[in-house]
Amino acid sequence: MQRPVEAGWALHYASELQQASEHLPHDLLMPSLVCHPVWHHPLKSKSLMLIRPQEQHRTFLTELLQTTSFVERYNSFIGSGPAVVEGFIQRTRLQPLQTKQLDWVIVDLLGKPLGLACLADLDFENRRAEWLLGFPVLPEMRQKMVEAAMLLFSAAFSSLRLEKIYGYVYQSNKAAQDATLHLGFQREGVMRSHIRNRITAQREDLHIFGLLRKEFFENSRLTRIGRKTVAPKYPAGCLNLNLSN
Repeated sequence: MQRPVEAGWALHYASELQQASEHLPHDLLMPSLVCHPVWHHPLKSKSLMLIRPQEQHRTFLTELLQTTSFVERYNSFIGSGPAVVEGFIQRTRLQPLQTKQLDWVIVDLLGKPLGLACLADLDFENRRAEWLLGFPVLPEMRQKMVEAAMLLFSAAFSSLRLEKIYGYVYQSNKAAQDATLHLGFQREGVMRSHIRNRITAQREDLHIFGLLRKEFFENSRLTRIGRKTVAPKYPAGCLNLNLSN
């Protein structure tokens, strides 16, 4: 099978052949991570794709970030307006070490935008990142949320070789707390009265959740779901993810 001839793909497939590449020293692992195709290529499951924000997503992003109910669940500090939307699109054109962030638009297989996903505060030295995932319409999207989460887990743990992803959830968002636990995260702590919710103007506790790479691969329920939803083969131009450690 002929592969695209570029440094990112070459390093990606070379690292796939190294069964213990996650144990490489930081300075040896970094080149394959920095050039990894996950930064640029769509990620595909059986009914969804994660695509880096592009010009055709501008209207969707503008409307979505003006939806208070979505912003409150996803990230109340994200802001809105043309400059914020432009930031989503511009980050796609920058190098990962500059942005330390991977934003995706979640779309169906016809390209219709459905939601947002993100790995933020990427820390290659400590191999960790904050994760965010959100859809504007719930509960209709709950199954798609699980599928999108499997794609994000695959990108984080299998492709970028992160050791941990973590997230913060407001005390008032009980549904998100339950969903995060259902996805295998552990509640690591509560920061009391830690934040002022910009939407409600109330002070809130912030719950911290974390998921380790080894916990994900040792969770038979999650890996079973992942293998059912993350397609084993992809059309040209899509990154071939696999749920293997």
